[in-house]
Amino acid sequence: MASDNLRTGHRAELYIRPESLVLSGDALSAGFSSMQAKVRTTLFDGANSRVEAENCGQPVYARLPQDGSAPRLSADSSIRLAWNPALARVFGAESL
Repeated sequence: MASDNLRTGHRAELYIRPESLVLSGDALSAGFSSMQAKVRTTLFDGANSRVEAENCGQPVYARLPQDGSAPRLSADSSIRLAWNPALARVFGAESL
């Protein structure tokens, strides 16, 4: 979903809730969008792991389940995160 003042060629920011990000896997074949990111830290947070990563110098936060489905991540490892585009919000820079 994009803000009203978003225009082609203008700077924009993408917002995705951490729990909406998944490790790519099968999500890409389901029409999800994705990005490459570099892991900075992984923190145990109860039923989830909070992954702090970076993409193009910008912080990215993901919440991955502690159910054994996620691989063991270490600092500086490269991961591909995916999300359903319907769950993302895009804002033009001038609206921020």
